[in-house]
Amino acid sequence: MHYEIHKFDIIDSTMNYAKQLAENGCENFTVVAAKTQKNGRGRLERKWLSETGGLYFTIVLKPKIAIKKVFVYNFAASSAIAETLKYLFKINAKLKWPNDVHISGKKICGILSEIKIKENAINYVNIGIGLNVNNLIFSTEINSVSVKQLTGKEESTTKILETFLINFQKKIGPKKYNKIISEWKKNNITVGSFVTVKTANKIIKGTAIDIDRSGALVVITDNFTIKKISHGDCFHFNGQQPLIKPKQSEKKG
Repeated sequence: MHYEIHKFDIIDSTMNYAKQLAENGCENFTVVAAKTQKNGRGRLERKWLSETGGLYFTIVLKPKIAIKKVFVYNFAASSAIAETLKYLFKINAKLKWPNDVHISGKKICGILSEIKIKENAINYVNIGIGLNVNNLIFSTEINSVSVKQLTGKEESTTKILETFLINFQKKIGPKKYNKIISEWKKNNITVGSFVTVKTANKIIKGTAIDIDRSGALVVITDNFTIKKISHGDCFHFNGQQPLIKPKQSEKKG
């Protein structure tokens, strides 16, 4: 797949710039990358710290799939990040629902997606990614880690980006959409964990037992009620025993 990369030393936000490109009719798989963002955004409009040394980029996608399947791109992106870190640096990254990449419980990458619907069809999907590479991790981010901290040296953000784009393209190719969730589940740390999930209007606590075909987190609560959660912030509490152990087939995807 051909792609074009717009590179910046500093930018307001790769998501904002990518949105402008998408609105102006840019090509599918257009990439916006920056060394630093002045106003990087995370999920729920949180500010994403974007110090020099990190890798910050957004991919504009124009897929011809049903709206209900668009969630797969977040899962494909996080899986591709994990594969890239393992391939380049032998880093054993794990995936946390809904869209984080962790190393030994510390966050190394976050992913944000935005979608525009027009006439009941997907106009575009923007996938924004922030990866800690050579940037410093400040005391306010004690649960975060960078590639440099793990390898002990400066690493090439260009090489990481190029490798990621190759891996990501392979995952979203024709006839591969149905495999994305099962591949993600093989490398996740959420299923089997005791979790607290905060949604817009409620808090759900219980044991995560599956990720279903729609990408929803399936949780069994204290009173053995099954809840399916499509969106929310998920917190793990692995010091507590799960209510039940996930089936082997669910664990492996």
